[in-house]
Amino acid sequence: MAILQKGFKEGTYYTMKEPAKDPKATTPQVRDQTIYKLESIAGDGACTLKAFSDFGELSRESKIVDGPIFVATYKPVDKGFKFLGDYKGKEIKHQKQLKQDVMNRRVQDAILTLNETMIEQDLAIRISPSKGVFCKSGPIEAMLLIPYGNVHKHDPTDKNARTVEERNAIKLQTPDGETIVYTMSAMTLNDDIQNVYWAVQATSNSDKANMAIVHEDVRFIVPTTTKLKISGYEYIVRIPCLKNVKALNKGDELFYFEAAKKAAVQAEKRNPPLKLELAPSTKKSKRS
Repeated sequence: MAILQKGFKEGTYYTMKEPAKDPKATTPQVRDQTIYKLESIAGDGACTLKAFSDFGELSRESKIVDGPIFVATYKPVDKGFKFLGDYKGKEIKHQKQLKQDVMNRRVQDAILTLNETMIEQDLAIRISPSKGVFCKSGPIEAMLLIPYGNVHKHDPTDKNARTVEERNAIKLQTPDGETIVYTMSAMTLNDDIQNVYWAVQATSNSDKANMAIVHEDVRFIVPTTTKLKISGYEYIVRIPCLKNVKALNKGDELFYFEAAKKAAVQAEKRNPPLKLELAPSTKKSKRS
């Protein structure tokens, strides 16, 4: 049959072609987007079609279209029906990771907000052979160095999580009184972007230390669909900063105090001493 030679096959799907444009028509013709299954092709070329519902269910009723009309007005469609899994419980409001990403950004915004208050001092930053920060002028009576970096909620069960240290730990206090710990990554220093906080080195010598870690608070409230309330709805972000504990002079290198970490000493395991137990003598005496 001619219709088969043109590639039309039983069991495949078809839909209507775009209607021909009629310049005299007062209203545009809209294409019927129904998908049909070609059930069979008769010997005279007549095509038996069954329509799919919007839910992909095949109708029990069928219609017959003459072969030449079918070829002229229908085209193959290769898109089958596909539905997502159960909708309930999958809406955006249930996506915990999206909520966490939003809160990460709010904590990071708080750091940037605090950075706006920082007064830049006359400092030199050394990045090689080791990091160091030096005062190029002095005396400097008050200095507050504020960090910046990417933040992530700390997950103690994650083996790849950053180690929580006083210098990189940010604490978020929620209106419910819960404290959530975030860790902050150190920034890469270059000529264009410099965050001096990450270049200051630690010392366990309290006499040598001229800086100390302090915490500054930044507050924010989250959007609400009801009347905006502030009191009792604040989130408090506690950000570690470096503040000088003594006047700084020209040429001074900045150090913050950090207690020396004691190496874990494992008790020596000794095997118990071997005891040599002699078996009773089995040697028989000589007979006379």
